[in-house]
Amino acid sequence: MFSLSKLIWLGVILFVVWKFFRFVEKRQALKERSDANNEKPANKQDSDNDTLDAIYCSRCATFAADERCECADSGIFD
Repeated sequence: MFSLSKLIWLGVILFVVWKFFRFVEKRQALKERSDANNEKPANKQDSDNDTLDAIYCSRCATFAADERCECADSGIFD
């Protein structure tokens, strides 16, 4: 009824089916990861458009992003 060759073939068939389903699962996971990566740049572009407040220093005629500029009289803005 159960010969050694039948058990070996059963094992081979089960192994091939198992590998096939693992392959399908990996493809689906890669596709989902790819779709998630494609959605991130659109959200990232929105966050890149955030503005910073710049303060004009009339002594050195530059803009500073901080409360202090890099001139000798830093910290004094007109």
